[in-house]
Amino acid sequence: MRLYRYIARKFWGPFFFALGIFTTLVVLGDIFEKMKNLSNGTTTVWDLLSYSACTFPNWLTTIMPVACLLGAISVISEMVANGEWTACVAGGFAPKDLFKPIIVCILLVVGGTMLIQEFVVPALNLKADAIYYTRIKPSANFNPNAENDVVIKISPQQMLFAKQVDLSQGCMQQVSLDTYNESMSNGCRWNRGWEHWPTEWPEWI
Repeated sequence: MRLYRYIARKFWGPFFFALGIFTTLVVLGDIFEKMKNLSNGTTTVWDLLSYSACTFPNWLTTIMPVACLLGAISVISEMVANGEWTACVAGGFAPKDLFKPIIVCILLVVGGTMLIQEFVVPALNLKADAIYYTRIKPSANFNPNAENDVVIKISPQQMLFAKQVDLSQGCMQQVSLDTYNESMSNGCRWNRGWEHWPTEWPEWI
């Protein structure tokens, strides 16, 4: 419907404006914060720009919900201020109908955000970490293939904890295994009179 397209067009302008302004401010702030590392002898301006380019999609997905909110508020407030909202309601449109194009626009943004977070952000975050820990703030312990503080459920009664997991080397460091059996308590409930947590055990124990 022509009215729905008209409302949708009103949404995208404020949305992209807010997205551009806030993303620019955040990225510039991140660059200026990293500029203090230019004196370490390894960091260059190109490193900072490369790092910012890699982190840009992540910042973009973080700011998209705020941009959606501002876009929706802008559409509604502009229609109310211009009398368009009143005219539409007087013409037989229910308020919920006027919200439909805004909701569709928001759902499109949510879908785009999910795709970016799923297929774009992870790879660029790894690249950004590599730039940061090798060029901007070098760390001898940096390993792009390692994950720290990993918890793995290997069975319903067993949990494995590893300080570091390196899949490229096929090894784990500082591993501990916790086993839980049927003697595990049902829980604890605070007793104000005793001022401690008495344990609730199964009836057969």
